[in-house]
Order: sequence, then structure tokens, then C-alpha cells
Amino acid sequence: MRDSFAYRIAVPYLILVILILAALGVFLSDFMENTYIDQLTTQQLASTRLYANQLSPVLAPGKPYPSLSDINSETSYLLGVRTTVILPDGTVVADSERDASTLENHLDRPEVKGALAGRETKEIRYSDTLRSRLLYTATPIRQNGTVIGVARMAISLSSIEAHTSSFHQIIFATAGITALLVLLLAFGITYQTLQPLHELGDAVTRLESGKYVESIPGRRLDEIGRLSNAFNRMAAQISAQIEELRTERSKLSAVVSTMTDAILIVDAEGVVEMI
Repeated sequence: MRDSFAYRIAVPYLILVILILAALGVFLSDFMENTYIDQLTTQQLASTRLYANQLSPVLAPGKPYPSLSDINSETSYLLGVRTTVILPDGTVVADSERDASTLENHLDRPEVKGALAGRETKEIRYSDTLRSRLLYTATPIRQNGTVIGVARMAISLSSIEAHTSSFHQIIFATAGITALLVLLLAFGITYQTLQPLHELGDAVTRLESGKYVESIPGRRLDEIGRLSNAFNRMAAQISAQIEELRTERSKLSAVVSTMTDAILIVDAEGVVEMI
């Protein structure tokens, strides 16, 4: 099977198609995921910016921030995200999911560092608790141009990962079906291409054994068709020559059988070959 021409044609094309579909699937999956994340980041940064503006008059007077907890919880509920408020020294003063007093200092968080430096920052990190990646966006809370805190929002990317996983399954299913169709098509085309060659091989075998060879159909206009036509002409000439030799042999046998004298045939060295 591996030595057949059909196998050597079909299998490389099948491997090539599978590799192309796999590469295309990976590219499209990454592109789709990155597009979703970029859109989500843009929306969440805008929400974080509005939240920071809302927190500015709350943090400006200083502790004890009486309305901060209510604003933080309400914003988290309305947007469906985790909201956190952090002071410039890294102390967490409000968090929508946990008691702020139990949280460690957040000064070493990359998104917090960026926000304290006056930049709107995003960060994606894996959460061992949620077993999913989280998108963090942080925006500086300003009062008269001075950064007085950081507003941070976090949302799980599990929904995007689920969509990407579904897309992977669709890509793999499509690749499998396409590979099967390509395999069937390749073997079908190869069979149609090689069938005249098989017929030509059988005709050569019959001609080699001295049997009469019928003309091979040469209706095709490609290289195989021209080869079949050339073989038909050659086979016709050989058959004519064989028939001519048979006729001459019959004549010679008839002449020899009617002769009364003996016939001696010798070679160039005088050795007797036939009497």
C-alpha cells in the first residue's frame, strides 16, 4: 500500500491539509480570544474610570469613608465585577467580595503600581481559587490632580475561555470532516488518473507474452492519453510485424516440406545449427 502511487499522492496532501487547518484553527482561536479580551478591557477601563470619578469625593475627606462600602457593593452588583478600593500606601479600604481588613497590602500588584503612577492599567492573572484567569483594570482616583487612591475592577475570563474552547471543538470537527473529504477526493482523483496506467501495464504484459493486444482507449487529451495512443501505434506495428513473420514462417515451412533434398544450416564458423 505504501509503495502505491495513490498512497504517495493522497497521504502528503492529507497531511498538508490537516496542518493548514490546525494552524488556521490556532490562529483564529487566538485572534478571537484576543479580540474578546480587548473589547472587554476597553469596556471595563471605561467603567473603572467612571467608578474612580465617583469615588473621588468619597475618599477626599479622609477616614472613615462612611458611604464607601455601599457605593462599592452597588457598583459591583450592577456591573457584575469585583470592585476594590486601594489607598496610595496599598491598604485595601473596600472590596466587594471579602472583608477589606482581611486582605493583604496590594502595593505590589502590577495594576496598582501603574495606577498609582497615574496610568490606567490592565493585568491578566490566573486565580488558583477560581481556577480561571482574571482581568484586572485599575484607574487612579484623583483629587485636584493628586492621586488619592486606586479604583480596581476584576472579572473572570472563564466565559471567553468557554467560547474559545467551543470554537476549538468546531475547528477540530471541521478539520476532521474536511480531512476525510480530501482523502476520498484524493483517492478518487488518483484512481481516475492511474486506471489508464494499470490498463497500459496489463497490455504490455500481454504483448510481452506474445498475445494479441487490443487497443487501449485513448480518449484523454493529457499526457496519459498521448502515452496510450503511442502505445496503441507501437502495439499495432509489433502485431503487424509478428503476423508478417508468422506468414513468412508458414511459407518457409511449406517450401521446406515439399523439398526432397536435405537442407543443412551452419553458422559463420561452420557449426551445424539445423538439418
